[in-house]
Amino acid sequence: MAAESTNNARGARAKNWWYYHWKIVLLILVLAAIGAVCAAQFFGQKEPDMSVGYAAREELPPDAAAALIKALAGLCPDRDGDGEVTVELEQFAVDLRENAAPADMNAQMAGITLMTGFIYNAGGANLFFLEDPEGFQRRTGALRYLDGTAPDEANAYDAAHWRQMVYAVADCPALAGLDLPEGLYIGRCAPGGRADPAYAAAIDELWAALTQGAVPPEN
Repeated sequence: MAAESTNNARGARAKNWWYYHWKIVLLILVLAAIGAVCAAQFFGQKEPDMSVGYAAREELPPDAAAALIKALAGLCPDRDGDGEVTVELEQFAVDLRENAAPADMNAQMAGITLMTGFIYNAGGANLFFLEDPEGFQRRTGALRYLDGTAPDEANAYDAAHWRQMVYAVADCPALAGLDLPEGLYIGRCAPGGRADPAYAAAIDELWAALTQGAVPPEN
């Protein structure tokens, strides 16, 4: 009982600290991401043709992640025209269930903040592989509907209609044969659009290739 009480107290302190400091942490992460992009440009490091996100309670095993990146690269357009397609897979180990009680609350909150910063960063991902689309939409409000439109401002966090925003990976022929977790979905984010029209077009092209022949989940 004493150990349980201590753990509960620590969890409460972590939540309280995060409540008052999450905006500062998010700002730091976004600035760090911008700094990384600037450094990459300054030192001539090649930027990926596409960034794709993955959010689940556990990251993919290295072999599965490598196979997914290879499959995505085979469908992604060569944005910079250098003859080589590179895909960046950013993974976030987060539990997005409504009543989630992760053992490490600080890691959970940091992961969600980092994921949100990645979505809204100009070079972040527009496509996400999701274990829990409902929780993802409830946390971020970033998914768009399958017809390409985004929820209106009055109902931006429309988690109730998440089935109208994603396809099941198992129903996407382009991803058949990959060793991915069961019950995984793929969705497209809409955090205000991208400044680069070429990037937006590349995202649309990849999304179409990935979801061709897929049937939306039943409502």
